[in-house]
Amino acid sequence: MVMIDIANGVQLGRIVYTSCDKLICLYFNANWAKPCDQIDPIVDRFVKLYPHVLFLRITAHVTPHLIPKQVRCCPTFHFVYNMAIVGGFEGKSPRKLNDHLFQLTVDPYSPVISSD
Repeated sequence: MVMIDIANGVQLGRIVYTSCDKLICLYFNANWAKPCDQIDPIVDRFVKLYPHVLFLRITAHVTPHLIPKQVRCCPTFHFVYNMAIVGGFEGKSPRKLNDHLFQLTVDPYSPVISSD
């Protein structure tokens, strides 16, 4: 699987609607944010480690209208399954990202317990 860069709301809606049976990782980032630069290579590794997860990147300066009000900083990760948000966190923690990906692929409705 590859990271898909979201260009507009129609594309985002279509992907989320047609992929409701998959875990989706929404990665809200900003090119100017140093924490995003630091976590980008790690996210790229997780894209390869979790090929059954759909990774969507929503970039703040490209599609600011797609950033929900709940996103207060970049990077932020939201996880969607069956068109509902089932988890998420703010920040650049590789451990939290791995914990969320691992636990939500096993059971997308269970609360994520992170050791970070």
